Amino acid sequence: MIIEKLQKYSGADLKTCEQQLEKREGKFWFALHDLLKPTDKEAVVVKLRTATDAEELYALLTRLKEIYACSDFQDAVMKVFDEDREILEAHKLHGVDALNDFEPEPGEMDRYAELLKSFVPKNIVKTLEIVGRIRAVDFTPDIIDKIKSWLTGTNDHMIKQVFSTNINEQPDKISLFFNEIVFNLKPDRSAYHFTAMRALWSDSAPAYPELTATLQKFAKARDTQIGSMANDLLVRYGNTGEDEREAADSHFRDKQVAAIHKKVNKLKSAKGLHNFANSFDWDDDMEYMFAVIRHEKCEIATAKLVYWSIGPTYFQQYASGEEVEDINRDAFMLMTEIEERMKDGKYAVGKLEYDPKNDLFKDKTKSDLPENKIKRAIPEFMY
Repeated sequence: MIIEKLQKYSGADLKTCEQQLEKREGKFWFALHDLLKPTDKEAVVVKLRTATDAEELYALLTRLKEIYACSDFQDAVMKVFDEDREILEAHKLHGVDALNDFEPEPGEMDRYAELLKSFVPKNIVKTLEIVGRIRAVDFTPDIIDKIKSWLTGTNDHMIKQVFSTNINEQPDKISLFFNEIVFNLKPDRSAYHFTAMRALWSDSAPAYPELTATLQKFAKARDTQIGSMANDLLVRYGNTGEDEREAADSHFRDKQVAAIHKKVNKLKSAKGLHNFANSFDWDDDMEYMFAVIRHEKCEIATAKLVYWSIGPTYFQQYASGEEVEDINRDAFMLMTEIEERMKDGKYAVGKLEYDPKNDLFKDKTKSDLPENKIKRAIPEFMY
């Protein structure tokens, strides 16, 4: 079965697939990766060494980034994902780094060190993106010094570029640039707290108990992403128990929810509530919309406005909330609560109006789902 799939997605002959699978100890994805490796890397590096024109350099760097990022291989991954989900699940990937075993050609890193000092911003960034995919053991002293100077500098763009391309998910680089990460956790470096914390928070990062005091300060801001990350790290470092953290998170969330409902309940008219729901940013806390649909002034029009803003046609592919992905579970719960309240007659008709078939000239009732994919109907009373 694996051999057949390897042949299908690589296009190689049976013997070649068998040899590659044996070489990779039966690991499907690694064997497929090897069979699909670009063959132009050495030639591109040869051109890179002598190229001087900025646009030519950019084109060469773009191709090398694709090679180091395994872009060609990712196309095959998506094809497998679409056609053979069971293979994807049975032979899970181990991350980009695990598959990226390209080693720099002789002199390649020295060329990158030169390009990082160039005066063409887009080529500097593209070079950094490539270097970010290469293991720290291959870094030259010049590259290390340049990255350290950016991390401790004042160029916001380059600091964030370095963090996002060179440190996250790479424990060897976290150790290499640990002092610079700590530097960016200082109070006067607040603009870089998230990027520095993101490096430490990655699953592959080792524990650094010496950061406990700093993390405890960050953890006090539980309503921020940084605070949440700090709490996760304190659990990993053994300074906070999982149960203790969950209890504290639950208590904090209860206070958040209470504050949200108190704020929404200050709206004293049906029209004010409707306008609030109509201007709601759905990237914000969805609890605001739970507060709206439970408000004593909520009319049918407002309930429908919130309901169709959720996008209920998307959820027709799920028979129940248990099938819904975690990220959309709250939206599903909000949608079903509105349905229940409408069915129970909890909302007054009122004077407000809302037509889901003409929401700013858009028909929100139209669905892209084919009939055979629909598992759950939208109640007639919601139209």
